[in-house]
Amino acid sequence: MLNRMARALLCLTIIISATGYCFAQATGNLKGSVADPNGGLVAGAAVEAVNAQTGEKRTTTTTDAGTYSITNLPVGTYTLTATATGFGPGTANVQVSVAFTTEANIALPVAGASATVVVSSGSDVSTQLNTNDQQLSTLIDNKKIMDLPLLNRDPNGLILLAPGVTQTQTGLGGFSVNGQRERNNNFLVDGIDNNDADVPGIAGGAATPNIDATNEFRVLTSQFNAEFGRNTGAIINVATKNGTNDFHGGAYMYYRSQRFAARNFFDAERQPLQRKQFGGSIGGPIKRDKAFFFFNYEGDRSLSSTTETRTVPSAQARLGIFPNTPFGTLDVRKAGANN
Repeated sequence: MLNRMARALLCLTIIISATGYCFAQATGNLKGSVADPNGGLVAGAAVEAVNAQTGEKRTTTTTDAGTYSITNLPVGTYTLTATATGFGPGTANVQVSVAFTTEANIALPVAGASATVVVSSGSDVSTQLNTNDQQLSTLIDNKKIMDLPLLNRDPNGLILLAPGVTQTQTGLGGFSVNGQRERNNNFLVDGIDNNDADVPGIAGGAATPNIDATNEFRVLTSQFNAEFGRNTGAIINVATKNGTNDFHGGAYMYYRSQRFAARNFFDAERQPLQRKQFGGSIGGPIKRDKAFFFFNYEGDRSLSSTTETRTVPSAQARLGIFPNTPFGTLDVRKAGANN
């Protein structure tokens, strides 16, 4: 019975991971134009976008003005191919990032050309300039998440890289963006609300993925589009990792001990400190180009102590004798006897 339940739970986990890729994904958009060798825009050209990691395909056709738009694409690298009657195919390699519209213009060669025209766009997605709308944002891509030091392995610490973001000094430990209250921020994971129901706007929210499960996230700090709204601070939109056509995985162990830490100034010796963060992840195809899975686990075992300084009554005070008062020595025992 137990084995049957375990197998059912595993199957449910895989199904949720696979279908989650479809209905709960933080996405980006592609737009641009298709032109002939002389720079004239081509109407009715077929444009196909293929995800390099999953093989997912999306197609569209250019308008009468020679422009195209493909929306709600999962984050990743895409190969764009444009074809039209009388011309050779043109391709563009682009990177789609979360909550951002990437522009890629494709030039078609003359008919019969043996080579396609390759245009690389968005090679450094973290420095892309937004020319499509009024939003101001900063992308924290996967390279920053994996390479920059994070003491607690919490990707929310990198929110401070965005302009206008400062750490607050309250006990909540949140962020202030452009002078707004820390409770005015809105945290999303794969487009789904991730705010604490009691104290919204605080980093961590209901369930923030660790750095091994986070693909990238964007910090929108001003002039949000209508799809976000609600908050006046910032929109932090996290895109989690998903499975691809290739199997990828890894395991890690993060260890801290008092043996490698300095002694607190007020302590006679180093206090106990044992912290073990460990976990792993694996992702891959269930059926190539169709369904995928991604699993991540992280455990945290911590033992620590702190030193606090308190003022306690002296031996005389415990007996009811209080020396050095403004009125001299006060003996509560004698005062009680006199009464």
